[in-house]
Amino acid sequence: MGAVQSNNYVSSNRKRGIYFYKENEYNLITNNYVSLNGYGIHIDDYSNNNKIHHNNFINNTNQAYGSSASSLWDSVYPNGGNYWSDYNGTDVNKDGIGDTPYNISYGQGEQMVLDRYPLMKQNGTPQQNVTVTPGFEISWVIFSAVIIFVLKRIQL
Repeated sequence: MGAVQSNNYVSSNRKRGIYFYKENEYNLITNNYVSLNGYGIHIDDYSNNNKIHHNNFINNTNQAYGSSASSLWDSVYPNGGNYWSDYNGTDVNKDGIGDTPYNISYGQGEQMVLDRYPLMKQNGTPQQNVTVTPGFEISWVIFSAVIIFVLKRIQL
């Protein structure tokens, strides 16, 4: 089993809010609030078998990128997937889950990557805050089941 990262607020990063970098497998990312980032979440090639659900992806330039079709972007029905602020689907039966999947951006030649059960409303509120010092960028790099916070100086 990999790492579990939950109940965090990740916002206002120029590049990525959450980043799975190379061969990071079996991680659970859940109950996070991810907003105003270049990419809300980016799952790199060869990062397989991850579970990403019950997160809020709000107004990121690119909500998500996932080139691994083996990672799951939702939990089984009726538990649901993630909330996406740009999801335009409907919920005819009023179960709180969108009737059409949310398409995740993915690499060329890869299989379609979907959140099959997008949430119609935001999911809870995170309890931890990840703050960013002005002039710095924070990215989560999940490597060998360890969460590493990477700060790097941004040229202003």
